[in-house]
Amino acid sequence: MTFEELQTLVERLRVEERYDAIRVSDDRTQIIAVRQMIFTWAICAGLDECGFSDRWCYETATAAAMAWIKWSGNAGTEPEGWIRHPRSARRRPGGDATREHIAA
Repeated sequence: MTFEELQTLVERLRVEERYDAIRVSDDRTQIIAVRQMIFTWAICAGLDECGFSDRWCYETATAAAMAWIKWSGNAGTEPEGWIRHPRSARRRPGGDATREHIAA
């Protein structure tokens, strides 16, 4: 995908899918965004026309936005401070990585 095509996709996702904050990762491998979910806020990664490939949940919009700002978004890395990672069933009470566990 060319840079122009990527920028067009980012703008379309911002307008049509209403992501609150959206950008391309520092290594330009994926699109990352912040979005309100039903019970949490999330950083979504790997966005394309069909949705997203991964997400990390946060208790508040502020927590998600701050983590999104600090995170490079690079493939193979994760943002900090999340409370739930649905894909792996990991949870981090209070966003504390030392308390991480797998939800049964």
